[in-house]
Amino acid sequence: MRRLTIKRVAEIALGVLLLVIIRSLGEYFRLRYTLGDVLTFTDVTPYIAGALLAAVSLGISALCYRASLYRLSIGVAAATVVVLFVYKVAVIG
Repeated sequence: MRRLTIKRVAEIALGVLLLVIIRSLGEYFRLRYTLGDVLTFTDVTPYIAGALLAAVSLGISALCYRASLYRLSIGVAAATVVVLFVYKVAVIG
């Protein structure tokens, strides 16, 4: 079995951020299904803001990865997940 390197963990962290973006944007479709025509932009705004934060963090993390700053790339991804969790609890509920 291969050993998990710090570079591989950074790649996984980038993938996790991409999944976070997809999940956040996919929430629109869940809300559209449950709320139907009464869905407003206000209902979707927190999820779009979360996806935007994750996208910016993905860009920063990818730049760190490209510069071979793997630990910083992992740190940015981990901090983003924590911030988005706190955001979800505080804003979205």
